[in-house]
Amino acid sequence: MSAASLLERLRELVPARGKEIASLRKAHGKTVVDHVTLEQILGGMRGIKCMLWETSQLDALEGIRMRGYTLPELRAKLPSAVSGGEPMAEGVFWLLLTGELPSEAEVAGLAQDLRARGGVLPAHVEAAIRAFPKGMHPMTQLSSALLALQTESAFAKAYAAGVHKRQLWELALEDSLSLLALLPRVCGLIYRCTYGGRELHSTGELDYAAGLARMLGFD
Repeated sequence: MSAASLLERLRELVPARGKEIASLRKAHGKTVVDHVTLEQILGGMRGIKCMLWETSQLDALEGIRMRGYTLPELRAKLPSAVSGGEPMAEGVFWLLLTGELPSEAEVAGLAQDLRARGGVLPAHVEAAIRAFPKGMHPMTQLSSALLALQTESAFAKAYAAGVHKRQLWELALEDSLSLLALLPRVCGLIYRCTYGGRELHSTGELDYAAGLARMLGFD
């Protein structure tokens, strides 16, 4: 199954989900969902119900659920790179975006797509990372490197060209996949420039998590 199947599946899901949101807004748009106190505002919006999300739920006793599944359930249900191993990150990503447990073929297709996208960092991004001052916090380096990758954004180019807003989610997905694919190389280079060691330039046919670990020097 081709890696494009993630986009194809989302193209099937998004229109129906859009209709559900429109119906929810029409039926309950004026419904009050919370009462806010000044104390909550001063506390950084603590405890205020102000966002609709479906990807995860955090319970103080049970822990986290992703799309309704507990972590033990996901360990049992999601494809893994080796028999009895941990779930592949690609499968978790598919689940978060679609709400569906992916097949092994779907995960393999997404993994191949990410490997294909993660070839080489743009020259200006690599140069920027290498030029960061010694002692700059790695998270500051990561934030700066990700911002520098804006030059490669399909979303930015299409938005500037006036693409219809109904197409923007596909461009956001395209950018998300490209950024996700390049993260192991960005993180690996930051790690090496900060802590030293031999730089690695290929993750081979490894899955996403194993490729990230290898770029950091862990086999």
